[in-house]
Amino acid sequence: NTATTSVVRSVDVLPTAKPSITGLVKASDTGVAGDGITSNANPTITGTGTALNTSVQVLNAKGEVVGAGASNGTDGAWSIKLATALTEGANDLTARYSSQAGGGPASAVATVTLDTAAPTFTAEASLSLDAASDTGATGDAITSIQKPTIKGSGAPNNSKVVVTFAAAGQTTQSVEVNADGQGNFTATPSANLSGSATGIKWSVSAVAVDAADNQSAAITSAVTVDTVGLAAPTITAPQSNLSVSP
Repeated sequence: NTATTSVVRSVDVLPTAKPSITGLVKASDTGVAGDGITSNANPTITGTGTALNTSVQVLNAKGEVVGAGASNGTDGAWSIKLATALTEGANDLTARYSSQAGGGPASAVATVTLDTAAPTFTAEASLSLDAASDTGATGDAITSIQKPTIKGSGAPNNSKVVVTFAAAGQTTQSVEVNADGQGNFTATPSANLSGSATGIKWSVSAVAVDAADNQSAAITSAVTVDTVGLAAPTITAPQSNLSVSP
């Protein structure tokens, strides 16, 4: 008798379905949520699809695989941290299912913009006590107003600016405002700044923040809050040798 041997071969086929890219995970989506702009060069991309427990590849505009993972077995969702860093600026990404036979058709393009450049104030930028809050001697940065208005200039046009008030032993406050089209802005603390008879000196700093949450170097100033005025004079009894004219 001649023995026979049967060989079973599995045939892998190319995927035909297309996954979809939905965006960035929250931890990778710096700045404004959902705007597709990040300062993270290796963000985690999220997506969905109909194929369960299936290999997923993320490709760049050149067709190069920049990240790989697998869809889950429940609803086909997937998340893949990019192994290859994004380039500065706009990056067009697609996703596809893959098997040993190769890669399937690519998804629609999703654009992720990498922005790692910090915004900057102009060389002439300034930060000071607004004239309306400058009680007493003009320009001495001393005020009796506990919610003084600070004015600034030189921020990137229409940018977000975070102004922080801090003093030793006091609660630090930060206020978020928007610069106008010329880079000017004003900020007022939301709660009273503490003062004293000798004055409490508050440091004031401002940083510009862009859409990717990059922050500029700070510009700084200071304001002293003096909440106790001079004591009112007291009239004592006149001396016996003084006369009062009619």
